[in-house]
Amino acid sequence: MKKQTCVLFSIVVGLLLLTSCTPEQTVSVYGELNYPGLSWMMNPEEAFEAMGKAETDFQKAESGTAESMEYEVYYTTDGKLFGKDAEIRLTFLPTADGESLSLWTVSAIMKDTSQEHYTSLCKELISEFAKQEAQTEQEQHLKQIVQSSNEMEKMEEIPLDAEVYQNDEVIGFEKTYRFTSVKQTVDLPQEIQEKWKEGTETFYEQHPSETPVESFPQWTLSTAEIVYTERRNTGEKELCIWFSGTGLCNILKYVE
Repeated sequence: MKKQTCVLFSIVVGLLLLTSCTPEQTVSVYGELNYPGLSWMMNPEEAFEAMGKAETDFQKAESGTAESMEYEVYYTTDGKLFGKDAEIRLTFLPTADGESLSLWTVSAIMKDTSQEHYTSLCKELISEFAKQEAQTEQEQHLKQIVQSSNEMEKMEEIPLDAEVYQNDEVIGFEKTYRFTSVKQTVDLPQEIQEKWKEGTETFYEQHPSETPVESFPQWTLSTAEIVYTERRNTGEKELCIWFSGTGLCNILKYVE
């Protein structure tokens, strides 16, 4: 009996640990598309916690200076996306008051670069955004990478069902699956739009050299894009996925 009790206790502890490491399901608030387990405008500490990681698990890099409008902070770590190994990068930008950082984009370079994984990722994202209760517009593209006699390269779009390697000048191809949120910034609640107006007025009073935005902008809230690239001349393959909440963040930076 004592042995059975110990085994049962071990199972319960194991389940608790597994649950604690599983990111909570992200639900769309405004119709935006989120990276699984994260929300746009999270500060770094919130994002690290949501991913079950510490700041020391990341490599940090910066672009620009803290005083400039182009300042960005990047945190890169090894992790998993839909159970597959990936190098994940979180990009943070300053809030309007410059006192903290907020999450604007996430990218992942997948370790498994097969076409089968590309197809699997497309299905995973369709399912993920359905769980987030976010409506998407979807489009797919197939482009040949063509190299001319002077070794200059260019992209040429072809039908999705076309044969890629039609001649020796075609050295590779690029497949893209793009998701765009149906909801736009003009669909945000009136309260958010009013707070944005107040926030931008304060910002431009403090930054008179910046050109004010005259009216509430109409932008896509967010996007996600999967890109698979293959080159037969070098054997190189790459599978990347990008999530961007730029449209929504450009509004909320003046609200929160």
